[in-house]
Amino acid sequence: MSTINRSVFKYAFFIIFYSLGQLTCHSVDEIQKKYANFLQKFNVVLQQKNSREYPVLVDLFENFQKPSGLLLKQVRQDIQKIKKTLKKEKSSKLVNLSHDLTNFMSFLKKHKVIYDALLVHRNIKHLYQKLFDLLDKNQDVISYIMQHKNQFNLQQNDQYCLHTFVENIKKHRHKISQIEDYVHSDYIDLKLQNYVYKIELVKLRNAIIFDQRYRIQKKK
Repeated sequence: MSTINRSVFKYAFFIIFYSLGQLTCHSVDEIQKKYANFLQKFNVVLQQKNSREYPVLVDLFENFQKPSGLLLKQVRQDIQKIKKTLKKEKSSKLVNLSHDLTNFMSFLKKHKVIYDALLVHRNIKHLYQKLFDLLDKNQDVISYIMQHKNQFNLQQNDQYCLHTFVENIKKHRHKISQIEDYVHSDYIDLKLQNYVYKIELVKLRNAIIFDQRYRIQKKK
């Protein structure tokens, strides 16, 4: 290999190695930023005696959108990235971050039933709270649904969209029933909220299935 080629090869190798190093640091920096606010809150919660109480868990988990299994997988992968970086460079900040995320994983595993129940409740509120409010005011929910199909994940060309909507309600009611089966009786506040959503979903379903517009769609 000529001197010029060797120089080019060394330079290319240096660029690749440097780029990979920068990518790793960038990735770890993103992990630090991603969890910074949450871990600050989490560490405060761990020091409190009420860390298992419903309002505390609602506040703690409110910013996470993934099911517990996917969130645990994400946190596990982030911990692995941090440990990989620690093999190259020692950092007490990264050691603490890895420790805090490991503690969070243990906490989430212990409370994953509650976490997933809260996620179901949040999704129901996001999807249907407007309709629950309309029902309380004795207003027309079907007209609202027909005008906002995208909001309820309904296809614009779905001729049986009200039927599809009711089927989706049944799926959410099934999730609510599963929460009843799995959540410990200690979490009475969560169980009460669960019961409220169950009643609201039944009222919403009935407002649709007993309406002539729903029956007409079913006959088509």
